Amino acid sequence: MWPGGLWYPSVVGDASSTNAVSIKLPVDGYVNVARLVTAGFGSQLEFGFEAIDDLQLAIELALRSVPVHDGHATVSLASDPEGLTVTVSGSEGKPIDPRFPDGGEGLDLLSCLGRLVDSVDVVAGAAPAVVLRKNRSTAEVVPGV
Repeated sequence: MWPGGLWYPSVVGDASSTNAVSIKLPVDGYVNVARLVTAGFGSQLEFGFEAIDDLQLAIELALRSVPVHDGHATVSLASDPEGLTVTVSGSEGKPIDPRFPDGGEGLDLLSCLGRLVDSVDVVAGAAPAVVLRKNRSTAEVVPGV
């Protein structure tokens, strides 16, 4: 356990990924840590500013949407030559609410996320998760970033 409650577990065990990390963090006050890590991965993939910004916003929305009984969520990022996969999972408990986390404006979480990334999957189960994918082929790529 690092100061401030940030936990740094072992690397994600996906043999096909070239770079992977998983962090468990308190949702309140630590969303910027997830944004920073995402920017680092996006930079390695030479994503442009807008692609990185879209990923960061998608992760922030996912963090607000997963159920967090203990106040913590896990963000796992795995990059490969084609792009980046991000899994945001909460604690055991309630299923993910597909409504937009900020109220009843009639916005759908999956529609919002789908505008920011290439694919969105919701994984039901003991610890519900949102899986996001951003591909290099559809992102603005800036060589030499």
